[in-house]
Formats: sequence, structure tokens, C-alpha cells
Amino acid sequence: MPRDVTATPVSINPMGRHSLTSGAHSSSTPHQAVDGLATVSNTGLASSMQADKQVCAQDVGNGPLAGASLPLTESPAGVHGALPASAEPALTAEEVLNRSLREAAALGHVEGLAASIAAGASLNATNKSGSTALMIAAQRGKLEAVKMLGAAGADIHATNKKGESAISLAVAQGHAHVVKELRLQGARLSYLQLEMNTPALKRFIDAGNWPVSAALIAAGVNTFAAFGQGLVTQLSPMVLRGLLGANDVARAAMRCSLASTGALQVDLDCAMACVAAMKYPELTKALHAMGARMPDSCKAGAERGLRDMVRTNDRAGVQAWLEAGVSVNAVNQDGVSALMYVTQVPSLDLLELLINAGADPELFDKDGETALIYAAKRGNQGAADMLLRHGVDAGLNGPGSPSALQWALTLNHLGVANRLLESGAQCTPQDLLNAVRSLTAGLPDAQISPRDLLQMATLRALHAGLVHLAAVIPTDVEAVQTYSMI
Repeated sequence: MPRDVTATPVSINPMGRHSLTSGAHSSSTPHQAVDGLATVSNTGLASSMQADKQVCAQDVGNGPLAGASLPLTESPAGVHGALPASAEPALTAEEVLNRSLREAAALGHVEGLAASIAAGASLNATNKSGSTALMIAAQRGKLEAVKMLGAAGADIHATNKKGESAISLAVAQGHAHVVKELRLQGARLSYLQLEMNTPALKRFIDAGNWPVSAALIAAGVNTFAAFGQGLVTQLSPMVLRGLLGANDVARAAMRCSLASTGALQVDLDCAMACVAAMKYPELTKALHAMGARMPDSCKAGAERGLRDMVRTNDRAGVQAWLEAGVSVNAVNQDGVSALMYVTQVPSLDLLELLINAGADPELFDKDGETALIYAAKRGNQGAADMLLRHGVDAGLNGPGSPSALQWALTLNHLGVANRLLESGAQCTPQDLLNAVRSLTAGLPDAQISPRDLLQMATLRALHAGLVHLAAVIPTDVEAVQTYSMI
């Protein structure tokens, strides 16, 4: 799937039509819209960043905090098209107070907000563009300011002169946590706006614009509908069955009451399951950070999905399921975990990812075998080495199950055996026999004395650099007798 696709930002002119701006821009920038975003207000979801800067300059510049030289402020004379300072009409005390409220909102200055509210500032007073303090805070991504203004009673449904509301402004700028907060307060996009932006969500995801994608999902845009048949073909049957059932609930809840917390949670949960299944770890992480959880109906399929991604050596898929909170230690019906599977693929990078995610190397499958035993049987010396470096017991095995060393020697994986011995694995007489047989393969046993055979095995081990294996092949009389008996 495409990642980091460059998109052309959209600005909305006063007539409400899309106009493309020139130049290449990074699609991952939160304050940037992507070409093709359907409108979510009367005139559009996204507004021009240049207009936003002018509004902020006009609104913030003369407030009580303007003298602090904060980055959002500039004098009216510095604003394109602004009148000279001498031509500005004098502000009343009420206007100064209301402007200070909007200034504090733009800066996310909660102490300033509290002071302005306590002094009697009008929560819904607007600037020349019709923007309230709540709209400005939402557009700027000032979550704490949005919380404070909402709690104080600011109008969450108010719109500016372009028909934009606080939630649509937050969506356009990719402030997903602000969108979620506004939904919790009761703000919502209309059903028509959600339907219009369904295809836009797919474009944002395909472009790798995770902030706006997460914001659209938080606003209630249906992920499953956005991808349609394309999503169906990429999901495993178990995940698909879970998503279909949960998604019906999500759509029904969305139609009935977008303002309810339950509907919001279902939206987030189902969306996260979808994007994880489609291998978008960054977006999955963003949704999980907003409180999304794997739906119960999807958990079994998601755990299988994680193991499938490990078996196919798909790092993005593995990361996505881990970001979704899927248990890294979930096992199949045979007790096989993702960590056991990863020893069968040539990917130390993936092995380390699972270990860092909390994979338990001491889990036993139904046969009493661990991930280290899997690596030894496979002859995967790199995996065995990494597991041992992370402190795995070299001799750990279940009751009645051969040890990792026994498997390595039996299957002639002498490099793995040497590493296991270095880490403290104990060599039994049977292990000694297996080691000698592996090291002297091709020599006629009947024509060589036991002492010579042991010496030849030792020399071959040393020649191959298997010093720890050579060290367990003594050539004293007792050892010769032991070898002769077995």
C-alpha cells in the first residue's frame, strides 16, 4: 500500500469551491489539507491556512497578551490588508475582554482563559470572521482550552461566516484528540457530511496523512465503508466476520446518536481493527492512543492475524497488530506463539520487535518446546543467539521433550549447539554420542578406535571454530569407555 504520497492542499474560496494551490507538500503535515477532501461544512471542511493566519493576527494582535511576542501574534499593521493602527476604532472594555479570551484560546493558555471567563468574557463572542474562542482553540489543536471552554458552556454547534464549526475546523487540521473531545461534548458532523467524506478518508490513508485520517475517523467517518470491497479482500475470514458484526452496530449507533460516547467508542474500535488489518501501524497507533480497543468479536482473528504476519515476515502487519493491542503471547490450538513462528523465518529484526513488545520466550507449546528449541530445530543460529542474549535458559524444555542442544546435535546444527554450550547447556552422554557422530560423519566407525574417533571429532570441532563443542569431547580413558558402551 502506498505511503508518504505527496498531496496537493485544498483551500476553500468564499464561493465554497475547491481551488488547488501549487507546490509539493508533505502529506503528513497536520495543518495541510489534501486534494479531494469533501466538504464537511456548508462551504468545506478545510480552510485556507493563510486566512487562518490572518484571522489569528487580526484577533490576537491587540489583546492583553500581545506584548509577550508570542509566535501567533503580529501587529495589525503587519497583516496584509489591515488598516493602520491609527485608523483602528477604539475597543470597548468588553471587546478587549472578549479578545483576550480568544487570544488565550489560540495560545492554549488555560490560566488566561480562566481569568477571562472569571472576568465575564462572552464565551461565544466572535472575531471579524465569525470565529469564537472555541473554534480558534479547536483549529489550533489546543485540547485543554477546548475542554475548559466546553465545560464553561461555549456553543459547540456555532459556525463562522464560512459555515465551519469547531469540530470541522479540528478535523481539517488533523487534531484527532480535539475532535474526540468535541464529540464527547456533543458536537458532530452531519450524516451527509460523514457520507461525503467517506471517500476522502481512503485518500488520506493512502497518502499516509495519519493526523487528518485519525481526525476523520474520530469524527465518525466509516472506515469500512471508505475501503469497501478493497478492505474485504485484505482481511482474514475471522477478522472479517468480527468486523462485519461490529460495524453494523457502529453504523446503527452513528445514525441514531453521534453524540453518544458509546457510538464514538464503537467508531474508534472498529476503525482501529480495520486499519490494523490493512497494515497501517502509524494510524493504528494514533487510534489506540485515543482510546480505541480491539472489539471482542475481532480478538481471535486479530491474534491469528498477528501470527500470520509473522509467518510471512511482514513487519508492517506485525507492527499494526501490536499497535492495536493484540497480545504478543497469544497462541494457536497447538500452543504455538508468534515468537515461535518468527524463529522459522530469516528475520532477526522481527524477532527483536516481538521480544521488545514483551514476547515470553519461556512459553511451551503442547509438545513442551520453547522458541529456543524451535530455533535449534531449524538451525537458526541468529535467532538462537538473540534469544540467549536476552537471557533465555539454554536448557529449558518441557517434561519429556528433547532439549534445544539435543535437537541441534541430532539434526547436525553444530553452530547452534556450540552457542548453546557456551550459554551453559548441559551435555549428556547421548548428546556426546550425537556430537561425535555429527563431527565424524563419513568416517568408517568400525575401522577407527574409539579414542581416535573422539580425537578426530575434537580436531574437526576446533577446525570449525566450535570451541565449546570441542571442549565437551574429552579423550581420557573414562570417556573412551563411556563412548564405547553407548
